[in-house]
Parts: sequence; structure tokens; C-alpha cells
Amino acid sequence: MKKKQNKRIKKTKKVNIILTEKQLIIYRDALEFFSRFLSGQSYLPIALELLLFKGKNRNIIYKALGLLLKLIYPDLPEHASYGISNHPDKEMRRIINISYEMYREVYVWSEKQQPTNDRISCYKSPTLKVSDEPLPVVETLKQNK
Repeated sequence: MKKKQNKRIKKTKKVNIILTEKQLIIYRDALEFFSRFLSGQSYLPIALELLLFKGKNRNIIYKALGLLLKLIYPDLPEHASYGISNHPDKEMRRIINISYEMYREVYVWSEKQQPTNDRISCYKSPTLKVSDEPLPVVETLKQNK
């Protein structure tokens, strides 16, 4: 007797995006903010903090982000978040997980390019696999001479 195939399993179409290193950092920071915000965190990547705050109004902006998140997620306690793989909505959880893996792989690549002196950097270890999607591949292209 033939087993019924899972209709949800389908071949994933893969796409290449070619970015400069500066573009990749912006891509990473945008994905990190997106992933964290959807999971209920008011964290801003350091580059975004530097652009927005310029040393001013940091606490006010974080308080405003916290209030906005309270409107979006009224059941979350203050300073809490759903984190990775814990959002109660299945589709939101899927998007958070995929975007986490995407930005995290860029951090891992960056650590390999310019290793930090921080022996406990979390980016020295592999990305936690949390979605059904394959991990993105981040690699340096060979330059034509």
C-alpha cells in the first residue's frame, strides 16, 4: 500500500541575491529588527540606534517602542517577548523563525570574515535551526581580475 505523500512538502525555489558587504549589513540589521519586533522585543540593532538617537532621546524612544509593543501584544508582561519559536500565532512564528535564521547566518558569516576577540561570541557557533526552510548560504564571491 502506497503511503500518502504530504502535500505541504514542495520543492523550494532558491534565489541568489548579490550584495556588497555594506548592503549585507543593512539587510542583516533590517531582518534582525523585523524578527525581534515581531517577537515582541523593542531591541534596535546598534547601527539603527546610532542613526536614530545620535546620543539623544534614547530612553524616550525605547519607552515609546515598549508602549507600541504593549498595544500589539497586550498579554505579554512588560519587558517580556515571545522569542524564537514561541509566538502563539503559527504564521507569525514561522516568519519570526525564518527571519531569525536569515539575519543570524549573516552574523555567523561576519564573524568568520573578521573574528572578534570575544571568546564567548554567540556568532562563533552555528545558527539554531528553527524553521522548515533551509538555512541561507552567505558566502563571499570570487572577484574576477
